[in-house]
Amino acid sequence: MNLKYGIILSAGFGSRMNGLSDFIPKPLLPLYDSTLLDLQISILKKMGIKEIFINTHHKADLIQEHIKEKYDKSVICIHEQDLLGSGGGITNIVKQYSSQDNTDDYVYIVNSDAFTNISNSQLESIFSKLQNVDKLLLAIPNNKIEYNQFVIENNLLKQVIAPVKNKEYFTYSGSGFFKISSIRKSSLYSNFFESVADYANEKVGVFRLDPNQHFDYGTFELYVDNILNISKYKELNLFMSEHTTNHRKFEIFPKVFDFSGNMIINRDLISEEEIIILKSDILPKSFDKKGVYYLDHCFS
Repeated sequence: MNLKYGIILSAGFGSRMNGLSDFIPKPLLPLYDSTLLDLQISILKKMGIKEIFINTHHKADLIQEHIKEKYDKSVICIHEQDLLGSGGGITNIVKQYSSQDNTDDYVYIVNSDAFTNISNSQLESIFSKLQNVDKLLLAIPNNKIEYNQFVIENNLLKQVIAPVKNKEYFTYSGSGFFKISSIRKSSLYSNFFESVADYANEKVGVFRLDPNQHFDYGTFELYVDNILNISKYKELNLFMSEHTTNHRKFEIFPKVFDFSGNMIINRDLISEEEIIILKSDILPKSFDKKGVYYLDHCFS
């Protein structure tokens, strides 16, 4: 299987980040000595992916500037003037960049705020399964957040339904492998499960992962918890050791947490003048004066 391309979905408003994304797009939120987006790019490059496409909308200028400063032309930003949705963002990229030369190639599609640790042996198994289906979604056991539930039969996706409380089930990890020719070409708004993984009208495979292979930073609570409690999460600690440096030093929230991740101030004693300054040297230069957040805004 020829896996040459990657798509990192980065256009959303980050509405679950409790106000952080009002000032900075979620993909550029700091993660130790890196950002969410930089870590995702690093992971895709280590998988052997040669070209990476990033769709942008919210705070697009900051993402585009960041990419221009740090990467060569193998990392490409595609701006959406109007937000196209999780499906439309993908079909729009395929419409612009697919050709007769790459229709038999595969693309790995992933959200910018969740990381999947796929072993080499699992990649081989995934490539083998893709001989029978053109689309393969990575699924994880539902854990901290009640995401929609996958109904799976014979390793094929049959339905996506509302979550059932207090029940174990598999859900979408936010990543998957797709044959380029199987993705429709369109610049119209669409839902992911309508235009990209249309399980009602085509075969969409499912590959199950263990919960300790997936690290979700998609909400403010998960973002902070994963940073603060990395020492408690063995698999996350090992994963970050492979992909970042200084991951035990908490560069984010310097006035809130010490370097071992312990709270050093009482939330009730914080005045409105107390601020958090995000580490600015990993962000675009034009962002330096904007990287200031009031604690009451972030933690209220």
